[in-house]
Amino acid sequence: AVVSTQSTGGYSSFFALDGAKTNKITVYSQYEGMPKSRVIADLSDKERAESLIKEYRRPYVIPFSRDAHRLTFEIKDRSVSVLLFHDHNSDGAEERLRVFGQAARAYHRTTTFVEMDMENSYVKMFTNFFAVKASDSPIVYLIDTGTKQKDNIAKTKDVTESGIAQLIEDFRAGMAATVAP
Repeated sequence: AVVSTQSTGGYSSFFALDGAKTNKITVYSQYEGMPKSRVIADLSDKERAESLIKEYRRPYVIPFSRDAHRLTFEIKDRSVSVLLFHDHNSDGAEERLRVFGQAARAYHRTTTFVEMDMENSYVKMFTNFFAVKASDSPIVYLIDTGTKQKDNIAKTKDVTESGIAQLIEDFRAGMAATVAP
């Protein structure tokens, strides 16, 4: 048996291959906080196997939803989340997500990146906490849920890759201007 792991942002996917005995692949993943496992019998279908692995791999940017709530605000070993508040259907949204994804690739091992679509009714429940209005978007917030201190939230209107990186680095160094929730 061959077992390989892929760690993506603190969550691992395990791919177990047992070609000698069962010719199967099993994918175990904790995407969205729930372990997943699937078995496919035909490992010769490489595209199907890769598709299965991609389906359960944790993405760099997680669209916020009721199911993704725990990944954003309740994970003990990964407390820092970067939240992009924007309208997913607005002009420039695709480019913003691409740039946000680039920042996520650079920091995904220590930080969770979340798209907060302002048109999503579940997201709207959190806009009051962050004091975000539709006219404020796009805006990026960083929140550290692993601390009880009041200076655990920072924000920037600079939604470029370098602006997001600067927010993260300044926050880590204790130099970010923090905001009250």
